[in-house]
Amino acid sequence: AENRADVLIVTIPSEIVQEAVATAISKNVPVFGMNSGYDVADNIGILGFVSMEEYFGGKAAASQFLSYGKNITRALFINHEQGNSALTDRFKGFSDTLKNEVPAIEVEELVVDFSNGNTKQVASDVEGALSSCQYDAVLLSGDRTLDFATSVLYSNGCLFSNHLLGTFDTSSQTYDAIATGRLSFAISQQQHLQGALAVAMAATYATAGKRIARSSQSSFGVYFSGPAVVD
Repeated sequence: AENRADVLIVTIPSEIVQEAVATAISKNVPVFGMNSGYDVADNIGILGFVSMEEYFGGKAAASQFLSYGKNITRALFINHEQGNSALTDRFKGFSDTLKNEVPAIEVEELVVDFSNGNTKQVASDVEGALSSCQYDAVLLSGDRTLDFATSVLYSNGCLFSNHLLGTFDTSSQTYDAIATGRLSFAISQQQHLQGALAVAMAATYATAGKRIARSSQSSFGVYFSGPAVVD
């Protein structure tokens, strides 16, 4: 008990992590969350959470693609981490919105695997999917595959004005790609807000035993930091 943490800040991308967090809570460790897992947070006893609503992030990406007025008949979602519930929700929001707005559209998913460090295989998988310029819209689940995607589209003559590319998450790499016309937009979950507010929540509870006022966005206290479109 003497070594017990005063408070934990977690993210919950999978069921395995969820089980570990639930164990900590059962031992009376106060837990706050950020990023992935807000949908299960209340059920397991997390005291507060800062996140982007991932499904609505996918919807926002689809709406952004459609806003360009292009004839989108085939779209691809590149998932860089199979089993991550946040990415699954992003794809579902993306697919549902496109299919609702363009009933005849084909929406596909490509899952690549970074887990063994084999980036050559990831590059090969992305090249195999994009080299023929067959997709009007490509959405990346995160910017880990951004360099692979832009390289393939550029080297195979897929004009970026006709073949739209979007991604989740922002970084210097993302901003550079937008500025140079290689990336149409990014969906930001504003990670800086997630980290800052989660720490503020946890520190307030650890030092004063108080919880920051509950968000009106949910019943138990999820603060949504996104989605925000950067273009």
